Parts: sequence; structure tokens; C-alpha cells
Amino acid sequence: MSMRINTNTTSINAHNNLLQTSDSLSRSIERLSSGLKINRSADDPAGLVISENLRAQIGGVTQAMANANDAVNLVKTAEGALSEVHSLLRTMRTLAQHAANTGVNDLTAIQADQTQIKSAIDSINRIAQQTQFGTKKLLDGTSGISATVTKTSDVAALFIGGQVGGNTITTAGAITLTVTQAATRSTYVASRAFGSGATTAMGTGGTVVVNGQSVSVQASDTAQTLINKINDISSITGVTAKLDSSNHLELTSINYGSNFKIAVTESADGIINTTASTPTSNTDGVDALATAVIGSTTVQFTGGVGANDSGLKMKDASGNSILLTETGNTAAVTAEATAGTAQTSALAADEVLTFSGNLFGGTSVSLDLTTGDTQADIIDAINSNDLLKEKIVASADSSGNLVITSKEAGLAGNFSVVSDVAAAADSTGIGTTPIAGGGSGGNNTVGSVSAGSLSFAIGANANQSEKLSLGNVQAYQLGNTVVASMTLATVDVTTATGANDAIKIIDEAISQVSGLRANLGAFQKQTLESNMRSLGIAKENLSASESAVRDTDMAAEMVSFTRSQILMQAGTAMLAQANSMPQQVLQLLRG
Repeated sequence: MSMRINTNTTSINAHNNLLQTSDSLSRSIERLSSGLKINRSADDPAGLVISENLRAQIGGVTQAMANANDAVNLVKTAEGALSEVHSLLRTMRTLAQHAANTGVNDLTAIQADQTQIKSAIDSINRIAQQTQFGTKKLLDGTSGISATVTKTSDVAALFIGGQVGGNTITTAGAITLTVTQAATRSTYVASRAFGSGATTAMGTGGTVVVNGQSVSVQASDTAQTLINKINDISSITGVTAKLDSSNHLELTSINYGSNFKIAVTESADGIINTTASTPTSNTDGVDALATAVIGSTTVQFTGGVGANDSGLKMKDASGNSILLTETGNTAAVTAEATAGTAQTSALAADEVLTFSGNLFGGTSVSLDLTTGDTQADIIDAINSNDLLKEKIVASADSSGNLVITSKEAGLAGNFSVVSDVAAAADSTGIGTTPIAGGGSGGNNTVGSVSAGSLSFAIGANANQSEKLSLGNVQAYQLGNTVVASMTLATVDVTTATGANDAIKIIDEAISQVSGLRANLGAFQKQTLESNMRSLGIAKENLSASESAVRDTDMAAEMVSFTRSQILMQAGTAMLAQANSMPQQVLQLLRG
């Protein structure tokens, strides 16, 4: 063993170990006192990065839950206001029903009903204009969709709620309409011909029952007398009568569509039918069908959806409605081009067909045909071509002429086709002069939509938001698709007709408000509340992950703390021993 005084390596070693133990003990005390395993980046750089990202996510989720809760409160505010609108509408309906009882009411009572209805309308407008969440108005149209008719000759009214085609409309735009099927009225043509026209005596007496209403017929009555009797009760039966060009009694439904059928029975043969209740024809009405483009969303509208809806009143799956006028009840014509010459043999030479027009967006598409192609080959070539099959369909008529039909109705489907080979029996028959497929109607701009929507940031990250569109429930926007040119704001029950129209308008307004409330309820339940539950689970799992990375395991840390305490005491004692070792050299000096 060497004996040195200037350098005590044993003491230095003991001192270094004591410093390390002291650092370890300090870290343990810090972790135990803070509860955190990572107090600074040096503790665990990678863990700190992960932990901070998780903390940011947890903060985002927490705020998203708060945002969703605020959105629920906003929806509840709007829904509560709409509930009161519903209450007012029910009151108005009761008053209209009372006013319609003209056999009992005098003018004073009816005017009182009208006054109360006017007051209810004012209340509905006030609710629409004053319902707010903070400073944001909810039901005046600024937080949702408002639709305006721009072509009153074709469309009498529009109602567009918060959803179109399952989507929230967020931008203003035009409403274009293509009627693909026009509505028709039900008709009933009796089989008896009145030889002398309206002046012909009935000859046979009895009873004719039209849609449940009995009409008494005397043998001495004329055909015109019967017509007058039927027309006198048309407001009840919904049916008018006249003689057709063959002097048969023709009954026609006042309303369009399949909901308004004509049922006729008679008590004896020969009154209006040669054989009792066996007409020449009894044709039910047809409901209108249309395709509408609202903003950038395309939806299908169907007439006569409700049990009492006219075939001119069309609705989509979201409850939006369009009321056609009789002028607008015209189906778009699909463009069709027919070759002027029938093809009876295979092509004698190669041939090129060129298609152009509105259907092809201002461009042209060419199709190469080969010598020997039959008509079946040509039809198959057109219908399988990638550039043509989505726009046209080819077929042959009974005369063997090639027929090309647009897949888009109306003017937008117009096209022309021309060949580079003269028309002949051994060609396509189209020829070198273009033949046009001319459609009409369709893509008719009938209105516009202004869109305002509420956006809720209910996700933890960027662009994780949901939109909600609230409708405009001011009186002029409600009940507007039942009676042409009338809305809830124009209800007048001072006449029997007005009272009955009022009932229809109020029923439609109730349906519209019900649709708005249903959309709100679905958004609250399926989007907001569901999202809050999901976020709650996400927050729980993220917090557990962040805790595993950053929080101190107290049990494990106490083990480390105890070890460091013991080592600290031992190290201090050993340092004292190491410091005393050089004193042994003095024994040698004392010799």
C-alpha cells in the first residue's frame, strides 16, 4: 500500500459516489414532492415530447366537450322557442276550425277568431326575430336557410329547411328544377252517351254517389241538370263534371295527384253508365316527380307524399317542399335522335360518328366504326364507350332505324350526331348532315337559397367541426306550399273558404316546424351528445396514457428514495474514513 499526503484518491472516490447519491436523493425528493416523473426536459426528453402532445390533446378534448355542451344549450334554446311556435299553431288551428263552422258563427265571432289568429301570428314573428343565444339570432333565417321563389310562373312556393340531401347547405346559390313527370288529375268517363248533348233527358231516375256524396236524379232531368248538381257540391267531392266531345259524362278531380281519386256508384243501369257503375274509364291521377339542384346538392322531389297532398306539392326525403303551378307542371322532354335511313346490312366502309352539343359540354366525341359492323355491333359500341355510355343510350326502333337517346332530360340533354358517310342501307343511316336530339324544359332556375349556418368545433383538432342550419320560422315562410300565393302570414278565416284554406296552411306549418324540431333533436342526440360521450372516453384514455408517461410511481420511487438515503449515510461515513487515512503517515514521521 502506497502512503501519500498530497492526493487522497480514496477520498476523491468516496466524494464522487456521495455526490451521485445526493443527486439521486434530490431527484427522488423532487418526484415524490411534485408527483411527476418528468419535471424538466433532462429527466426524459422523449417522454416530455410525448407527454406535451398528450396534454395538448387532452386540453383540446376538454374544450371540445365544453363546446359541445354549449351547442346543446343553443339547440335547446332554439327547440324551446319552436315548441312555443307549435303551441301557437295548435291554437290557431283550433280557431280556424271554429271559424269554419259558419252555420253557427256570426260575423262577430268569426272576426274575434281572426283577431286572435293575427295576435298568434305576431307572436310567432316575435319569437322568430327575438330568439337568441347570446347575441346570435337563431330563427330569423340568419342562422339557417331561407328560400325565395324567383320564377313565380312555374313555382308557387318553396320551403327549404336546415338539411338538403342529408347535408347542411352552407353557401348561397340557385335552385334549378327539372320536372321529370308531370302531375295529372284523376278522370272518370261514364259509358252512356247523351245523344243530344246537355239537353238530353236522363230518362232514368235514381241516385248517383260521387266520392261519398249522393246526387238525386229525376227521369225528367237533363244531362246539364245532373252536371249542375255535381258541380254544386264540388267543394265537398273535389270533382267537377262536364260532357266530353262524345257526349259522355266526364268527371275530373279538382286537385292533381294520386291522393284524389274518383269513386262513383249509381242505383240503376242507364243513369250515367250503360251498365251501373261500369265506366268507359276511371284513371287515377299521377303525382309530379322532379330533380332539383339546390346549391350544389342534387335531390329528388316526389309529389303527393302526404295523405292530403296535391300531386303538385313535392317533397324530398328531408321534408323540404316545392309547390308547382299548373304552368310549371310540364315534364322536361328528353332529347332523341333517329337515323333517317334504316340499316339493313353490315357497314360497307369504315365510318366515324361525331357527337356534340349541350350534353357534351361544348366538346365533341368521336366513335370509330369498322367495315362489317352490324347494327347490333354499332349499338354495343355506343353503349360501351366510356365517353358516351354515361350520356346517351343507343337502340333500334321497329323500322330498323338507329335511335340515340340522351340520359339527361331537358335542354341540357340536347345533342347532335353526324357521320362522315352518306346515309345508306349499308351505313348507320345517320348521314353527313347532323341530326339533332332536341329536348326541352329542365334545368329551370326557379328560386334561390341564402345560407347561414352555425359551426361547432366539437373535435380536439383542426377542421373537426359540425354545421347546423336553423330554419326561418317567420310567418311568411311557414305553410307556404299548400295554397298558391298564401302563407301563414296571410291566413284569413272570415270566409268559409278562407277558414278551410287556413286549416290546410296551419297543418303544413305544423309539419314544417315539426321537421325543424326533428332535425334539431337528431343533431343534439346523434351528433352532440354522442360526440360528448365519445370525447369523454377519449379524455379518459388520453389522461391514462399521459399519466403513465409523466406521473411518478410513488411505490417505486419510495424504494429508490430509501436506497438513496441509506447510501447517503454510508457515503458520508466512508468519506470521513477516507479523509482520515493520510493521518497514518504521521506515525512514520514520529519514528
